[in-house]
Amino acid sequence: MESKKGLYKGFVLSESLSNPLVLNTFEKINVKVEKHNDINYPEFWHLFMLRISEDEIQKAVELVCEYLKNGWYAHFWNEEILFICLPNHLFKIERHIDSFEKEFDKVKDFAETFGIKRQYLDFIIED
Repeated sequence: MESKKGLYKGFVLSESLSNPLVLNTFEKINVKVEKHNDINYPEFWHLFMLRISEDEIQKAVELVCEYLKNGWYAHFWNEEILFICLPNHLFKIERHIDSFEKEFDKVKDFAETFGIKRQYLDFIIED
């Protein structure tokens, strides 16, 4: 059995992907359906919480980045690392460094250039 440290969790909305069938390649922890009232986005969002092994994480985040639509993001994390996927862009931030918040803010600023509203850049992390 892998240690918790070696496992990554991730949040990906099926609506964010040009090919949502990509989600079939990952282990799902759960799927949550949320209703949104922003007319610029689909009314319902299907939030997939995924589990990825340390051996597979690089391949997984690159795949998600490849299929992300403009205006969307996904993120993956473990105790030490946060990966943030934007369309064809990948950021890797160490979670326990002094500059984490500064690096995190840089990614948020960059994400806004892809049309992602700051209100959605919450990058929820559940350990």
